[in-house]
Amino acid sequence: MTLVNHYSEVLRNYQKAVSVGAYNRPPHGLFGKFENVRRFWEDAVLRKSLRDFLKPFLHYKCSQLSRLRIIDLGCGPGAGYNLLTSPHLSGPVVVEEAMIGVYKGVDISPDMIAKAQEHYQGNPKCHFIIADLNDGLPVNDHEPPYDIYFSSYGSLSHLPDESLRRLLGEICAHMGERAVFVADVLGRFSYEWQCYWDEPQDGQKMRTYSMSYLYPPELREQMAERFPIRFWGGEELDRFITETVECCGVKVVRKELRDRSILVGRHMDTGEFNPYAQPIRSAVNSLFEPNRRTDLTQLLFDY
Repeated sequence: MTLVNHYSEVLRNYQKAVSVGAYNRPPHGLFGKFENVRRFWEDAVLRKSLRDFLKPFLHYKCSQLSRLRIIDLGCGPGAGYNLLTSPHLSGPVVVEEAMIGVYKGVDISPDMIAKAQEHYQGNPKCHFIIADLNDGLPVNDHEPPYDIYFSSYGSLSHLPDESLRRLLGEICAHMGERAVFVADVLGRFSYEWQCYWDEPQDGQKMRTYSMSYLYPPELREQMAERFPIRFWGGEELDRFITETVECCGVKVVRKELRDRSILVGRHMDTGEFNPYAQPIRSAVNSLFEPNRRTDLTQLLFDY
């Protein structure tokens, strides 16, 4: 497949997902991008991790009476802004909206950007552009540095090593005296894809990833999108980032690696990467669904 054809296929996949409402926020939460496990478990864990890690940096910015400039790399429909600024049962917001001066979202998909613009059209702090991160950091020559170079929900896992290395190098060249880099990637050691556990961890090739979990079971086979994906081990990612930025003359003064796997990953239900996985995510989604009785035997499985 040529690069042009591959790029077109990726865009068609995102267009299809948006067109069928997979990125909407439905009142129910049994499937889709924003189902119950995502909202009540995964986002809660991610918010707490971000709160803990960003607290010293936010305190520093407050002492400087300076508002934050944030760039969201692979922003999709703008879920990162909601993740950072919306209150949740798990605790206070990660970043108070009053602290944000500029929030720039970047995504390869015109349909995702259109969705983000629609959702945040009344927010003057937010603007969104179409760009491919494989081409590097999407900033112009006169664009001021950002305080937080942010990525969430596995966006950077779609980049091959050479593209991620270039992106990191350009972040180092663009940042000011200090900045925070947040990367959320697909961890190799999730129970969903045991078939990759024993592979060498350095320079792993891109794999084909499916987003069939976005759809009800009866629609998964005909609607499933395919994307290139890179699975990362924790030590591998740490080494890759540290070595890359040090080659650029940037010193890492504080870092933290967190595994937010919760055993009920999305592909537990599809079994596409692990034929022994049992559909416990759908059972947990059902637990949170009003007026629905859950078959509790689905929560029992032999690990």
